[in-house]
Amino acid sequence: MKAFVRATLATFALFALVSCSPRGDFPEYPDTTSHTAHNGPWAEAIAPLEAAYDRRDDVEVNRLVAQLGAEFRDVYGEDSVPYAEITMYAALQLYREHRDEASLPYFRDALQHYRAALGSEHQDVAVALHTYGDALISARGASAAAEAEPLYREAYTIRFSTLGAADIQTLGVAEEVFDAMSMQVGGPNDQSQGRSQLVSATRTLV
Repeated sequence: MKAFVRATLATFALFALVSCSPRGDFPEYPDTTSHTAHNGPWAEAIAPLEAAYDRRDDVEVNRLVAQLGAEFRDVYGEDSVPYAEITMYAALQLYREHRDEASLPYFRDALQHYRAALGSEHQDVAVALHTYGDALISARGASAAAEAEPLYREAYTIRFSTLGAADIQTLGVAEEVFDAMSMQVGGPNDQSQGRSQLVSATRTLV
């Protein structure tokens, strides 16, 4: 346990060095969609949707989301990677159309489908957790911090366990934990104070 706590603290020592820049734009594909989805028998069917999303063809994205959603539900079931992927695309498209609040149920459902299909310790579940947390903050601001924080913490736990303390994805979600905590206390007076608060909470991260 002591070794683990030391490793966790090392994560936040690295985080303190690299997290001085403001949070970037909300991530888009491929950061917010499943890597597993690109390796299954459904990959060929999803490819046109990927292409339409990349070129920002909103009409085609919405058409393919509706078509593939129905097909994948019938063929694979809702608790499957391909159906989770389509649900994630539906969420991302709504978000792109500035329908932030409307996107939230789809981000939540995508997370549930990924978890059912892959288990709770899979990297794609960490991506879905992180993305749903970002969407909540984007849609509702600081009022959603308490809801987003446990999502970020779970994503951190998965990434710490699978990628290690120094991986950029682990550090990235650690920053989101820090931000969510800061929002709930009204924001730290300075970065050193906020990081001190975060380090003091590392024992509860995992």
